[in-house]
Amino acid sequence: MLLALFCSAGMVAMVIMVAFRRTPAARALHYQLVERPAAFLLDFKRRKLGAVVLVALFVPLFALVGPEMLAVFVLLGGDAAAIELMIVVAAMSMSGGLAAVSRLIQATTARLLRLVRHVQRPARPRASRKRLRKQRPPKDDSSPVDWVIA
Repeated sequence: MLLALFCSAGMVAMVIMVAFRRTPAARALHYQLVERPAAFLLDFKRRKLGAVVLVALFVPLFALVGPEMLAVFVLLGGDAAAIELMIVVAAMSMSGGLAAVSRLIQATTARLLRLVRHVQRPARPRASRKRLRKQRPPKDDSSPVDWVIA
């Protein structure tokens, strides 16, 4: 039944990709179903092969035994340990987040102070855009003359 569901979903995805090529949904499906697997296979190494084999072996096992394993985990007190582990991991990751938040607050405060100083700065008188002509001093004819025309 699960195989039939996956096959029908794959057929619908192929029809969407072929019939409606220029839609965002077709582009997203093409990226997820064609480009990403191709990139995965192009960068395939032994380490990645080992991870794929482990996942292929254990995913069906977890799917079959998952609910029973969860019940046993809870009965043995593993849930409390898992919650404590989650709290510790969150606290460890939060310390880096707190440093980033602190830097962000300092940078924002500095920007706001610069803005306030810029706003409070007295306005300088702007230079007039009119072109001023240099004025020549007036000709003064009242100066004493040593010679006289007769």
